[in-house]
Amino acid sequence: MMWNRVVLGLALASCGDDGAAGRGELKQAAFALCDGSDAVRLSLVSAGGGPVPDDYAFSYPYGWQFLHVDGRCNFVANGELKGTLVTGTFTAEQGKTLSDGLGLEGTRDVIYRYQSGCPDAAGKFVITPDAYLESGCGDHPPAQVAAAFAWDPAFALAKSVGRPAAGAVSIVALPYDVVLNCAILWTFAWPIEEITNTASAKTLTGADAIKARELWSMVRPEGHVAMTSGGKTYQVFFRDEPDAAFAAKLSKLSDARPIAACDDARLLSARPIDANLYERVVTAKVAADAPCGTELCWAGGFDESNPVQAHLALQKPAAARTCLGGPRLAVSADLQPMIDAFRAGYPRTPVVIDLGFGTLYDGAGDDAVCRTLSVDSCAADARCIPLAGSLNDAARKCTVPNVQLGCGAKLRGCGDALTGGQAPDGRRAVFTSTCIPEGWTSFYGEAGDYSLPVCQP
Repeated sequence: MMWNRVVLGLALASCGDDGAAGRGELKQAAFALCDGSDAVRLSLVSAGGGPVPDDYAFSYPYGWQFLHVDGRCNFVANGELKGTLVTGTFTAEQGKTLSDGLGLEGTRDVIYRYQSGCPDAAGKFVITPDAYLESGCGDHPPAQVAAAFAWDPAFALAKSVGRPAAGAVSIVALPYDVVLNCAILWTFAWPIEEITNTASAKTLTGADAIKARELWSMVRPEGHVAMTSGGKTYQVFFRDEPDAAFAAKLSKLSDARPIAACDDARLLSARPIDANLYERVVTAKVAADAPCGTELCWAGGFDESNPVQAHLALQKPAAARTCLGGPRLAVSADLQPMIDAFRAGYPRTPVVIDLGFGTLYDGAGDDAVCRTLSVDSCAADARCIPLAGSLNDAARKCTVPNVQLGCGAKLRGCGDALTGGQAPDGRRAVFTSTCIPEGWTSFYGEAGDYSLPVCQP
């Protein structure tokens, strides 16, 4: 999960004058941080800005600085050094001290967003189930939310209570053009080519994790070590991973709240305008005078057409909100509930939904299904397409063309370019697109992989 100024929208909403709610006159209810629930109850995050280093997506998946606390007072925070984590559990008293110090009771049902004049600066975010607060460069937050951004004591408490993570370690090796005499040889049994971009980082456990931590301890505080393999040099980066249970909670922090069900009593006559779609999250502009907390909604049905159509609307929030700072003129929603409903009604059809301003399709979700299918089953599924390539015959030094080696989604967005791939058993092939089968590793191979003659019968 990548944190940045664009996707931190757990409570994205439109702000405008909505009577007492717009003037901040709501009576605040108590906020219990450690309420016994299993979900994340508090996120403090500093993220985004630019330019960022090449390893940002890998080294800072939760932001430059972060603290996440669940309802049982378990927490994970960044450590002092790049890529390190501290984890632990606050006592009930410490949880209350943390909540009181941040003034979380006073932020209930509050939306605050500072319109920063520094677009390239990192943003600061405070997110609870009931509040979304965003501050930036040059901001002087109003008293109602100021304590939430004065968070240094919260991080100090976490680092005094927490212990260094000692579990799984993730690793990535980014190609490095400089040849260094101090670089050390690659020491793992698997090839370094498997992890040469941030999307292919590998999570290590057991003996490999122990070895990774030994290497990592040699290079702190830089956080990376120069290693060589096959005459090439790489910068190898390391990152602690939270335990699986807490990682699952963090993965549920969506880019935006799930699309709401339309309530006829709350519907607005105004329609969303200038909407755009990125993967499964839709963002739409609304009028400046829209009620505070305006949300996108969906009536739950589909029009029978090709592609299937769905219609979005705007409605007032179920509970009054308080908006502070400048107006929020955009609303966002996660369309996963729409995808799930579509799959329930059309289980063997690719997810393609016309929203009027753009088309929603779930190539990634379909791909997860298709990659589990055999080559024979793949051709029979309307969502899927076989992944074919020219398989190298290493013994005869030739290729067998048009061999179906895997299965993928039709709408995955594969690029039209020849791509080399190597199977776990060592077989090599050149595929006709940038999509390769599950378990295969892409490579930018030697000329021989692309110029072998066709095998003769």
